[in-house]
Amino acid sequence: MVVSMLKVNSKRTIHLLAKSSFKASRMRNLFAIVAIILTSVMFSGLFTVATSLVASIEESTMRQVGGSAHGSFKYLSKAQYDALKTHPDIKDISFSVVLGVGENKELAKHPTEIRYTSGENNAKGMFSMPTTGKLPQNDDEIATDTLVLKQLGVSAKLGQKVTLDYSLAGEKISKTFTLVGYWTGDKVMQASQAWVNKSYVEKQLANYKPSKQGYDVGLINADVNFKNSFRIESKLQKVIVDSGFSLDDIDYGVNWAYAGNGESLDISTIVATVGAILMIAFSGYLMIANVFTISVANDVRYYGLIKTIGTTPKQIRKLIRRQAMWLCFIGLPIGLLVGYLVGMMLVPIVLSIMNTDVIKISAHPLIFILSSIFSAVTVFVSVSKPSKIAAKVSPIEALRVTDNSAGSKRKIKKGTKVNLWTMAYSNLARNKKKVVLVSISLSLGLVILNATYSIANSFDMDEYLSRSIMNDFAVGDVSNFNVNLNYSNQDTLSEGFFSELSLQEGIESINNIYFTEYEVPTGPRFVDIPKQLAKEYGADSKRVEALKRYAQEPKQLLHLYGLDEGALQKLILLHGKIEEQKLYSGKYVIAAPFDAQGNILYYAIGDKIQLPDPTGQMLEYEVLAVADIPESISARHSHPLTPTFYLPSQVFLEQIEQKAPMLSTIDVQDSAMEKMERFLANYSTNTDQNMEFESKASLAAEFENLQKTLKIVGITISILVAFIGIMNFINSVITSINARRRELAMLQSIGMLNRQVIKMLILESTMYILLTIAATLTIGSAICYLGLNAFTAGAAYMKLYFTVVPSLLCLPILLVIAIIVPVMCQKVISKSSIVERLRKIE
Repeated sequence: MVVSMLKVNSKRTIHLLAKSSFKASRMRNLFAIVAIILTSVMFSGLFTVATSLVASIEESTMRQVGGSAHGSFKYLSKAQYDALKTHPDIKDISFSVVLGVGENKELAKHPTEIRYTSGENNAKGMFSMPTTGKLPQNDDEIATDTLVLKQLGVSAKLGQKVTLDYSLAGEKISKTFTLVGYWTGDKVMQASQAWVNKSYVEKQLANYKPSKQGYDVGLINADVNFKNSFRIESKLQKVIVDSGFSLDDIDYGVNWAYAGNGESLDISTIVATVGAILMIAFSGYLMIANVFTISVANDVRYYGLIKTIGTTPKQIRKLIRRQAMWLCFIGLPIGLLVGYLVGMMLVPIVLSIMNTDVIKISAHPLIFILSSIFSAVTVFVSVSKPSKIAAKVSPIEALRVTDNSAGSKRKIKKGTKVNLWTMAYSNLARNKKKVVLVSISLSLGLVILNATYSIANSFDMDEYLSRSIMNDFAVGDVSNFNVNLNYSNQDTLSEGFFSELSLQEGIESINNIYFTEYEVPTGPRFVDIPKQLAKEYGADSKRVEALKRYAQEPKQLLHLYGLDEGALQKLILLHGKIEEQKLYSGKYVIAAPFDAQGNILYYAIGDKIQLPDPTGQMLEYEVLAVADIPESISARHSHPLTPTFYLPSQVFLEQIEQKAPMLSTIDVQDSAMEKMERFLANYSTNTDQNMEFESKASLAAEFENLQKTLKIVGITISILVAFIGIMNFINSVITSINARRRELAMLQSIGMLNRQVIKMLILESTMYILLTIAATLTIGSAICYLGLNAFTAGAAYMKLYFTVVPSLLCLPILLVIAIIVPVMCQKVISKSSIVERLRKIE
């Protein structure tokens, strides 16, 4: 006769069962909540750092670019602007018109554009909206930033007189304005704005014919924003075509500050982000799944019992998921808040690695939405398998199952010597899956720690310094060290500096680098470069097309260096031989290649090149060799098609141009290093603020700071992941001992001493740690080594450094935990007598 079970069909009953089970499982709840908190901390910390990095880098780049608009249309006529501005895809559009560039001698090193703006939106978008005062309304009014005022020697007070010089159609103009607005200047921006009134600009441009040459004077530059920053370039092109123009008719530019413009995806960034998400989810899964698996194993009789009264497998799964949901409600808010705070602390540290001067902590709702989703998914995936196990429990089998039998049918062979080691091993072998999960969970943190320490120490300081600076000190104009400042031929070192330098002690050598640049006609050599690039490297079609457009320009810039002997020796020789006798004869020159490898050349050995002397007469030189110049002694700026040549400084000064050095490199005795650093710092701060310097010591300190920062970030992540593993380990040990209370009491009842029980439990815990270390040193190390090898293979300044020392240093800590946990558990259990523990009904 088959007795059919009654189906429990009450939602309230399932709710009450879940509630009673939830209240009864306090230890499980504690560990599960901790696991959920740690998982959500890592997710919210990751998303906080990621969104804050994007926001900070975007704003920093916007400031460098000089605007926050998604894109711009350049060199527009009034008719073109009117046709474009009505396109439905455009969210908002504003514009400005350039009148000229400030030519006051005080502004020689500080580019200042004189413009009128269409309104506040445009000024705000260019980070140039007056915070004190207003935009000009009359012809004699002006608004500008505090940097311009400082350069002109004008106080930042409304009503002050500001005189600006500029040129228009070859005519020099000087105009005195009244200051009606100003804002704090930003040194990062490439140029400052000086806003004047629209009517003044229109009057000045009344008889002026605009062109795209020079500074686009008189033409409209329109800044455009769309509904979002996805695929900006495609949207700009669509607006142009839809408005009846071809892409050749309208010049446009994409604000490259926007990381999400969607034109191309950085695969390495995607891989890193997905990898971080999977790592966090996996570490959280290991603990949460283990917590619920152990809970199900302990409560297997309970699930068998409620099955006998009609509870279906589906209802049991629902019962466990409901408890997981309640745990989420408790753990998630705490984890999200703590994770956000951790992220806030990590953002400045990470940004310091990237040398980003803007620190913007994001509080975007997506941080909490995505963190909640990923954490919740991790929790419910983690409880999925334990809930299925509970649902499959047979009421009859449930009465036979204990932690002693679950997962293992291993029999001890006759004649096997039984001791504490074999008993400890036998106990672990009962549930091999649990042992594996706990070991992996513990190993994960140790592997990340090894990887972090290895990456930080893979940065090669010698390689970094050799690429960044080739001498003890490098001194030059500030524009030579700041890529955001426009360099000119007049940016040189002063005679006063060299006079002061000659008085310093301990100097071993001084080598000067002279530099000039001028325009040369575009010839067939330039037109051929894009073709060679595509053939040699299969270069991106966009880059090739861009170079083709540059090659169509009538003129290109040429760079010419004059190098002292010590600097000449630093050149990276690629082809030929540098014969000093020929080079110093004044008839030969060294040419630079287009690419660093020397596979694409403007000029080959034996080619002739003509360069102008101070009178404009052309001098002919023969290419003696092909070499590249290290960045640390270069002008540090270039253009897409820029042929570069090197002469000895003696020949440069005699035949080309008599001028002061662009850059000087200084080597000093070790004992004079600090004194020279103080001299240069004092001179560049108090005597000549347009001078800047780099030192090997300061760059080495920056490098060490980078390593320390990487270690801080990596160790923080390692600690969070390792803490999850340790909590998982502690939970496994405690629940295992608690489930075997009667078994341990039986062993003691037949003569096993309490200290022997404790020793056996310690051996079990120690085996977990030994398995963890074994997994870390074998599988974990192999994965870590392969990953690091791939990471450092193509990275500059890095040489593979792999070590497992950090994980070995953690071994004593883990062993201490492995001893303390079972000792404390057994002490708590031992408070009850053996008889009481034997009588206890599970």
